[in-house]
Amino acid sequence: MKGMLPSRPGRGALVTVRVRVFALALAIAIALTTAQAAHANSIASVVVAPDGSIYFSDYVRNRVWKVSSDGKLTAAVTGKHVHHLVVDQNGTLYGEHIPSGSGGEPSLWERSADGKVTETFRAVRHGQALTYPGSVFTIDPRGGLEFLRECQIVRLNAAGTPEPWAGRRCPGEVFKDAALRYAHLHGSFAWAANGVLLFSDARTVRRVLPDGSVTTLRGRPIGLFAPPRPDEIQFDHVMGLVVDPAGNVVVAERGSRSIRSIDAVGRVRTVFTLSFFASPTGLGNSGSDLYVLTQLRAPTPGFLAGLVGNPTLRKITPDGRSTVIASPSGR
Repeated sequence: MKGMLPSRPGRGALVTVRVRVFALALAIAIALTTAQAAHANSIASVVVAPDGSIYFSDYVRNRVWKVSSDGKLTAAVTGKHVHHLVVDQNGTLYGEHIPSGSGGEPSLWERSADGKVTETFRAVRHGQALTYPGSVFTIDPRGGLEFLRECQIVRLNAAGTPEPWAGRRCPGEVFKDAALRYAHLHGSFAWAANGVLLFSDARTVRRVLPDGSVTTLRGRPIGLFAPPRPDEIQFDHVMGLVVDPAGNVVVAERGSRSIRSIDAVGRVRTVFTLSFFASPTGLGNSGSDLYVLTQLRAPTPGFLAGLVGNPTLRKITPDGRSTVIASPSGR
């Protein structure tokens, strides 16, 4: 009838609305808790040992997983909150431990090829106490340690004492500048030929020469953390970096959800693009095969956007085929 007031919703409808509101609030709380548990750090590494074993970090479960050559998935290291991993030419695995809250200082550990984990890094065995800031690190072909500290790459000398190698020190500035902070937490290292170290600050890729000088990929001198030049190849949040057998630089780019390759003359090619819901967190390789570690990215804007779910390890072959080879779901 014209002019009749709309009927009021019944009690059952109100209960349904309240349940849905509660479920939404619970989902938001879980998302925020997950982000805090992960220390708002979305990088996780994947590396391939000389024997073909693949290791990847799982910072939600505080484990490092191993995929053996026969495809078996086991926990290689437990009780370590790990983001970055490195494996050397002898098969020794290196990782960090970032304690939650105020539970202690960041540290480095190593796992030998036979599975023995040493809690104290080699620097202490040299008689020196190593102050490790919990940033990006690598192991050079000689077995030495290099890591980021206050806008520099520092390395251990023969006595085990850290000394500057590349970059200009910026005391107190790292956590005041968003780009510097992101680079120290999410940057990537990869060794190229002739002792050249490739470094990505998540925006570009630069070459660090044995004498500590830094250039762009095209060979132009530049500061280690200088803003990208107009002629530099720029990326949207690099989350992994490797060099393939042909000498091409390959990166995992979070912004485009893709794996991209840069050849010697600077041509960029997209090797593979992940699904809309996947986000790369690490990149490794064995020969021409690429291994990409991904996690499910919730398609939500702003502060709700975060990494959730389980890490998934994918193999990408040179012909562009992608195969899921491991995921610790339910373990």
